[in-house]
Amino acid sequence: MVAKIPTWNSFSIGRIREATDISLPTSGHLISHNTAEIRETLEGQNLNNILVLDDTSFSGNTSLIVENLIRQAFPERKINFTHGFLILNQGDLGPNPGAKKRLEKSGSQSIGGMKMNTPIDDGWHFFDMVDQGDLSAHFAVVKEILNIIGEPDFNHLASAILSNSDNLRAMFPKLISSQTVEDLKESGHFLGTKKLGKGFHVRNPQLMPNIIGQGHLAKINEWLGEPEEAFALLAQINKLLKKEKDEK
Repeated sequence: MVAKIPTWNSFSIGRIREATDISLPTSGHLISHNTAEIRETLEGQNLNNILVLDDTSFSGNTSLIVENLIRQAFPERKINFTHGFLILNQGDLGPNPGAKKRLEKSGSQSIGGMKMNTPIDDGWHFFDMVDQGDLSAHFAVVKEILNIIGEPDFNHLASAILSNSDNLRAMFPKLISSQTVEDLKESGHFLGTKKLGKGFHVRNPQLMPNIIGQGHLAKINEWLGEPEEAFALLAQINKLLKKEKDEK
């Protein structure tokens, strides 16, 4: 007889980025449960060995945040962590170690199904390219930005496009105000050390301009097919994904 393993699947953590900076730098992380709520939820459980499951890890940063939160919630306990991923990075990120090396250096174990090695390998969440609200308005702004990639004053031009509030909301339909983030920080549901300012932030933004700007994908004028056909296909994929999600 196999013993029943207690599980907790309502916890979530997600990185948010500065929407008003074209490079989309990290602002911090939103968390569903603060340390007091984590303690209340897991109180009474055997926490000697915890298995944390996630889809992908490039840097191991999110995994280590989860470890730190649980350890802060239970400072009196000694906890061993094992992290399991569908895809696990075994390479390096510039001068820094990637997920597997970083997690094991911290004393935790890590398991990956598919293995990847940055910088040779790289990847992004495809759904973030299509799950962006009104795609006709969204892709109109995306194409405007893609057409100026490579220009000497790209950052200035792109910032000018996004300075228009309609363009900004079309590009990032999931905008979060700095005040909202500050409120979440006050309640312990946002982790970040940077001063937020008065701009906007976004979770799961459209990264196509960044991917092309970094040279991972061809520029729009170098695509083999017509850009309009490509965007129409992405919109069709979005409808299919939403239909599948609604039927679950």
